[in-house]
Amino acid sequence: MANRDPGWRTFSDELKRAMALNRVSVEDLAYDLGQRVGSTVSRDKVVAWRATRSTPPLAYLPHIADLTRMGAQGTVPGSPSLYLAERMGIIGSSPDSSLLIDAAYRLQKLEAKILDSQMRVARADRSDSLQELIQAVLSSQGWSVNIMAEVVELAEGCEFHVADRLDLRGPSRSGTQVDEVLQVDQLRRALRGSYAALVDPRIDPVGEPSESQATRWRIPRLGRPTSPQVSRPYPRLRSVAVTSVTGQAQPDVVAALLALSLGYGLTTTNNLAMTEIGFHPAAALPKERWSIHQRLLHEPPKRRTWSHYGMLDEEPLLRSGRVPRHTFVVWLRESDALLQRARPDADEVVAAKNQRAVMKSLLRDAPPNVLMVDLDDHDDPHLRFQASATAAVRIVQTLIERGYVSEELLKQVWPSVVDVHREMGDAWIAWLRGNLSL
Repeated sequence: MANRDPGWRTFSDELKRAMALNRVSVEDLAYDLGQRVGSTVSRDKVVAWRATRSTPPLAYLPHIADLTRMGAQGTVPGSPSLYLAERMGIIGSSPDSSLLIDAAYRLQKLEAKILDSQMRVARADRSDSLQELIQAVLSSQGWSVNIMAEVVELAEGCEFHVADRLDLRGPSRSGTQVDEVLQVDQLRRALRGSYAALVDPRIDPVGEPSESQATRWRIPRLGRPTSPQVSRPYPRLRSVAVTSVTGQAQPDVVAALLALSLGYGLTTTNNLAMTEIGFHPAAALPKERWSIHQRLLHEPPKRRTWSHYGMLDEEPLLRSGRVPRHTFVVWLRESDALLQRARPDADEVVAAKNQRAVMKSLLRDAPPNVLMVDLDDHDDPHLRFQASATAAVRIVQTLIERGYVSEELLKQVWPSVVDVHREMGDAWIAWLRGNLSL
């Protein structure tokens, strides 16, 4: 089936024109691209791209532009070749740093649209990226993987497969380091494509202990970028931001459950930062995440929830009281125990508590589009997920009570959410209905 997205039609036209102009054969491009990205690219794949029957990963675009020598005058100074991204309308010409953030956001939206389209057409779930990661491990000499499903339960018979956990073990007998994993191109790309995060067992001890010679990764099924299911935003609710001081408050999970509840898409500042700068599995991008969060607050995206955590600085928009009126901001306030889990170092705990105190003072006289929700710590993963789910229900209830959304509009959206997100959407909407005071 041909892809009808105008950006990908432009890609196909540019690809055919550059290959003809510069005499690059299908076979040569397939071979050279495979060498460049460290993965087999078949002749049939290139033929399918030319005919818009399928699309390459977005990370391949700069390589394809370079190998076919397209748009020598269209590249962005100081960046890899972004000619195709320019022509496809993902970024403008000669972007500054703020526009690169926008470009990262638009790239992430395009990735989410492709994933959701595949789900509708093929009725596939999000295990595809996990299968690609397993294949990357199997094709990397000397590497092995152990997989454990992370399933949590809200109530009897109401289960959520929220993530998969992987122990990656390399060929070295002395143990596997993160740097070793990232040096294998296939593994690095597969981990990034699956939105993997490195697990720190000190603060996230879910499941059996990781092998001493392995590194543990978490592949989310809930909390990864998605596309909106509604064609237009609610009249009084353009977007929702879910923030916290630390990631242990699970703002990604709460934002994802809100996205399902509203039929909105999901974005995270952490994934946007990695789209803009590169794969950082430990999520050590506080300045970049903060910059993106502030930009989203100043120019809120339509039909989106987004998550952010960090304590780089206080919230200037909250201090000024100028939060955009059609954006609803949620702050998940961590208990002392939750901050101590997230920040094993004593000095870091003190800094996190100080940040929490600043946020609390800013929210003392908060406007109606700002909400504070308290979260406590739980060793049991089921209770931790229940706390996130309860927070999401409270937020939805508040949105209804304060007139940002209506019960009638939500009920119209939920069938499409269930249709696209299948078992997870069905289980969540059923649980949401049973716990809202409608």
